[in-house]
Amino acid sequence: MEENPSTPSSASKSSVSLDRQNKTRLIIIIVAVVFLFAGLITAIYFLYTAKSETTAQIRDIFIILMAFESLIIGAALVILM
Repeated sequence: MEENPSTPSSASKSSVSLDRQNKTRLIIIIVAVVFLFAGLITAIYFLYTAKSETTAQIRDIFIILMAFESLIIGAALVILM
């Protein structure tokens, strides 16, 4: 039984559906990155205009979080080696 060339086969239908899913996923990722970047720019602006005590507190919290992250990465490396 031959397929009619004017109607897409089931394989091409699934590839079209996959292409649409990939495009949708790519658009969502791009929008999320743009919003994240806009939030980062806004946060930097507000930190720049804030009092120095506020900026110092946020800086200290960031340093503590970075130290905690390096501790977790070090522990993971010890466990995995």
